[in-house]
Amino acid sequence: MSISQELKNSFSSYWHYLPLRTACQLGVFDLLWEGPLSLANLAEKLGAKRASLQLLLAALEQLEALTEENGQYILAKKGAQLAEEHPKSLKYACLLWGEEHLRAWQHLAYSVLEDKPAFDHIYGQPFFDYLDEHPESNRVYHLAMNEYARDDYANLAEQLDLSEAKAVMDLGGGLGALLKDLARVYPGPTFYLLDKPKVLALLPAGDLPFRPIPVDFFAPIPQVAEHIFLARVLHDWPDEAALKILENVYAALPKGGRLYILEILKEQLADGAELLSLNMLAICKSQERTLAAYRKLAEQTGFIYLEKRPLNDLQSILIFEKR
Repeated sequence: MSISQELKNSFSSYWHYLPLRTACQLGVFDLLWEGPLSLANLAEKLGAKRASLQLLLAALEQLEALTEENGQYILAKKGAQLAEEHPKSLKYACLLWGEEHLRAWQHLAYSVLEDKPAFDHIYGQPFFDYLDEHPESNRVYHLAMNEYARDDYANLAEQLDLSEAKAVMDLGGGLGALLKDLARVYPGPTFYLLDKPKVLALLPAGDLPFRPIPVDFFAPIPQVAEHIFLARVLHDWPDEAALKILENVYAALPKGGRLYILEILKEQLADGAELLSLNMLAICKSQERTLAAYRKLAEQTGFIYLEKRPLNDLQSILIFEKR
C-alpha cells in the first residue's frame, strides 16, 4: 500500500468505529442477541426507516459484526461481543470513546498549544467532576472501565501471593473487577472497594465479595487494610495530584504494608504509549509514565520499591512497601 493510500485510509478510520457504536446505541446487537431478525422486524423494533437502517446493517456486515442469511440478520462473533448479555461484552467500551473523548480529541490543538486539557476547555470543568454531574456519562464510563478491568485483571491473583493477607483494598476500584478476581482465589482476606459514592451507586444489588466504602482519595483514607491497590488510577493525574493520592495511601497503610500500582510502563511498549499519553493530555492533563517516574513519585512519599511483575501484554504490577 502506498503512503498516500495509508494516509487516506487513516483520515476516515472512524468510519470503521462509529457504525459499531451507533449499533450499540440503537440496541441492534442486543436485539439480535435474542435471535435472528429481518430488516422489517428490526426497523419496527427500533423505530427506524428501513432504507437507512439497511445501510447501517450493510456496513455492519462489511465490518464482520453481522451476517445476513435468507433475509434474516444474525450476529457474527464481533457483533455478539457488543451485546450487553455477552459474558465478555465490550458494549460500553464501544460507547465510551465516541462522545466526550472524541470531542476532546477534535480539540487536541488546544491542548498542544496551551498545555491544558481540551476536555476542561470544552466542558468547563475537569473530567471527573463532569462525570459526577452527568449520571449517564458516569454510568457509561465506569461500565466501560469495568469491561477493560475484567479482561486486564483476569490473571492478577496468580501473579501475587495474598494467602496470608487479612484485608485488601482497591482504591478507586470502580465496580470491583479487580477484587472479584482476587476473591476468586483468596477466600481469606476481607476485601474493601473504595470509590466515590456515585460510582458505588452503580454496583449491582445482591451479595458482593467486597465491602464498598465511599471515599475521595484526595481526602484521608480509612486505615482498614495492609494491602492497597491503585489500578489505573495514577495515570489519570498529573504529578502533584498523584503525589497527594500516594501520601494518603501511605498514611492509610500500617508499617510493612504493601502498595500495588498497576499501570502501563512507557518503556515496555514498542510505540512508547505516545497516543495513550496524548489522550491523557486531552482529557486530564496527565500522561503514561515510565517505571522510573512511578518509583520517583512513590519514593517521595516514603515507599520502598520492591519489584515489578508482569500483569498482561500492556500492564505491569509495581510493588512497594511502607517503611
